[in-house]
Amino acid sequence: MPPLFKYAIVGASNTALDFVVYIALTRVVGFYFLAANLFSYALVMVWSFFWNKHWTFVNPSPLHRGQFLKFLLVNVVALLLSQGILFITVTQLYWFDLWGKALTISVGVFWSFTMHRLWTFRSLS
Repeated sequence: MPPLFKYAIVGASNTALDFVVYIALTRVVGFYFLAANLFSYALVMVWSFFWNKHWTFVNPSPLHRGQFLKFLLVNVVALLLSQGILFITVTQLYWFDLWGKALTISVGVFWSFTMHRLWTFRSLS
């Protein structure tokens, strides 16, 4: 199965987990939408790293600090994009927060796949 399809499957699980945690935090627990987005994103980042390393890009090299730091850097940029887009769509454009959240995920998918494929999980052999 090509990496893009595997990435899509992992991404679908990421999206589902992200939305479930975000909705639970904003609707049940009462978190501010940007705090909930930060927390749900952090949780999904750990989930995503495991599945992308071991299944999508099949990078058998032992986990080393450099690879995780690359993954973290790509995701910090994606998180900043996510927070910015969510903030603008909710507070400036007055969108329903879940529509803004959906847009942030769409932007993040393109950024993250490209960077993880070309940089984070690139085989060194």
